[in-house]
Amino acid sequence: MDKFLGQEYENLQERERFLKEIAEKVESISYDKPIKPDEIEKLKENIAEQTAKMLDLEEAKKLIDADYNKQIKECKEAIKKDNDKWKRKSEYVTEVCYKVIDEKKGQVGYYNSEGMLAYERRARQDELQPRLFPLSAQKTGTED
Repeated sequence: MDKFLGQEYENLQERERFLKEIAEKVESISYDKPIKPDEIEKLKENIAEQTAKMLDLEEAKKLIDADYNKQIKECKEAIKKDNDKWKRKSEYVTEVCYKVIDEKKGQVGYYNSEGMLAYERRARQDELQPRLFPLSAQKTGTED
C-alpha cells in the first residue's frame, strides 16, 4: 500500500473528505504516530529543562534530609539520655563532695553541697585516728 494518500489536497478538510469517500469503513484505532522534527526538538529541550530541575530538587532534598536527619538524631539522643535517667531514677554527675569520717561506726561518707549523702563506705585504717587507749563512753574522767 502507498505510504501516503490524498497528498494532492492541500486543505486538510478536503483531504479528510477524500479519505472518507474511498474508505470501506471508518474506525477508531490506536497506533504510533511519528512526531515532526521540530516537535522532537521541543521535547528534547523540555526533557533537558526537567532533568536540570529534577537534579536541583534532588540536591535540595538531600540538604533538607540531612538537616532533618540531624534533628532526628539530636531528638533520639535526648530521648535516650532522659530515658536512662528515668529508668535509674538518678543521673551520673561529677561534683564537689565533702568527706566526713564517723570514727565510732568506722564509716566514711561523702556529702554534696546540698548536704545529701552521695556515697558511703567503710573507713580505711589510714583514715582512722590511732588510739593508744580505747575510748569508753562510761568513763567521764572524774573517777579515781
